[in-house]
Amino acid sequence: MTAAMPEPGSPRAVLLEAAHRCVDLLLDSTVVAGDQLTWPTWEVAEDGTAARCRGGRSLAYDGDAGIAWALGHLGSATERDEAAAVAALGARSALGRRLPAGGWLSGRPGVLALVADLPESLQHMVGPAVVDDVRSVAATDLTGGVAGALLARTRTGGGPAPLGLVRELRQRSREELWGRSWPDPEADGDEARPLCGLAHGASGIVWALAEAAARWPELSAEALALADEGLAWESTWLDPARGGWPDLRAGETTWPARWCHGSAGAGAVRARLLQLAAQGLTTPWPQELVRSDLEVAVQSCGAEVAGFVADVREHDAAALGAGLTICHGLGGPVGLLDLAADVLDEPRHRDLAVEAATVFLDAAGTDPGAWPSGVRGADGDLGLLNGVAGTALLLARLALPGAGVATPVLPGVSAGRHRPGARRRRPPYGPLPGRGGRTVTG
Repeated sequence: MTAAMPEPGSPRAVLLEAAHRCVDLLLDSTVVAGDQLTWPTWEVAEDGTAARCRGGRSLAYDGDAGIAWALGHLGSATERDEAAAVAALGARSALGRRLPAGGWLSGRPGVLALVADLPESLQHMVGPAVVDDVRSVAATDLTGGVAGALLARTRTGGGPAPLGLVRELRQRSREELWGRSWPDPEADGDEARPLCGLAHGASGIVWALAEAAARWPELSAEALALADEGLAWESTWLDPARGGWPDLRAGETTWPARWCHGSAGAGAVRARLLQLAAQGLTTPWPQELVRSDLEVAVQSCGAEVAGFVADVREHDAAALGAGLTICHGLGGPVGLLDLAADVLDEPRHRDLAVEAATVFLDAAGTDPGAWPSGVRGADGDLGLLNGVAGTALLLARLALPGAGVATPVLPGVSAGRHRPGARRRRPPYGPLPGRGGRTVTG
C-alpha cells in the first residue's frame, strides 16, 4: 500500500532505511534447493538458549511461514516486488512440508493462516487458502492448542463454523469465583495453573473466541459468553500499580511488559477487541472496561519503553537486551504503543515508539545481521517473533503510519486501522509504583 514517504533525514526516514536493510538481509539469506525456498533460523533449547541453526522449518513463530508473512507485507509496504515474490515462494514452500498439529504459532493452523493473510496481490503465486481440519489437540492455548486452531480458522475461512472448537474451549475451562480460566491440560499440580497473557494465557484464548464471533454470527453468542468469562477471570489479576497482568509461571511472580506473558500482549488483544467492536461486533462486556485495561497496558509499556530509551542513551549497546524483537524484546511494548496510537487516537504513543526505535538503531548499528535476538546466543536471527522479520515489520509500520502495514504484535491480522472519534489524553509516562525495574525477557 502506498503511503506518504517520510521527510529525508527525519527519524521516520531513518526507520524506513533500516527496514529496507532488513529486507535486503532476508533476501540475501534465502536458501534455494530445487523448487523449495527457506531461511536458516535458530532452534531454541529447553533452557532458552540457541541450539542449532537450520533451514526447512515452516512454523509461524520461528520458521518460514512467519518470515514469509512479514516479508510479503514488507514488500507491499516498501513497493519492492522482488521481496513480495520471494515471500510467496517461501510461503508456498512452507505449505508443502509435513507440518505438526498445533495452534497459531507452533503448528499447521498458524502456517495456513499466515499464508492466507499475505497481501492479496501475492495469493495467485501461493495458491488457494486451505481450510484446516484440526478439531482437537493436546494443548489449549493460542501458541500450540485449540485456541490457535480456532483463530487460524477465522483467517483461512470456508467450511462450516467451528462450533466444536468453541465448545471444547468451554469444556477445558475451569469455573472460578469470577469468570473462567484455562489450566494447562499437559501439566500437573502447580505447573498446570492457568495463566494470563497472549501466548499461553486467557488473553490469547479470548482473542480467538472474539475473532470467531466476528467471523461466524451463528456461534457468536456462545463464543462471546465464554470470552466474557475469560476476561472476567483475567481482570481479577490486573494490578495497575504493578504494571498490568502477572506472569504466573513457576518461580517468582513478576508483572512484565512483554508480548508473550505480559501487558504488551494482553494490551494488544484488548486493542483488537476495541477494533472488532468498532467494526460492528456486539460484545457482552463494556467497551469502556476494555479501553481502561488497554490504557493500563499502554502506561506499563510506555514506562518500560521510556526506561529502555534512558538506559540505552546512558549505556549504549550494553543496554539493548533482546533489542526490538517482538516476543522477548522491546518490540512487543513498542508495537503496542504503535497500535494504541491508532486505537486510542493518541499520536504521542507512536512518538515514543519512534524515539525508542531510533535510539535502538543508533546503538545497534546499521547491520541487522548483528542486531540482538530474542534468543540468547542467536544474534541476527531472522524469525518473526525473535528476530529480524518482526523487527523489520515494526520499523516499517513506524516509518509509514497510516499505510495499513501489518502489525507483528497481532500476526495474521493485517486489515484496517481504527480511529474512534474522541481523543483521550493521558499524563506523561513515568515509573509505575512497585514495578521494581524493567524485565529483560518475556
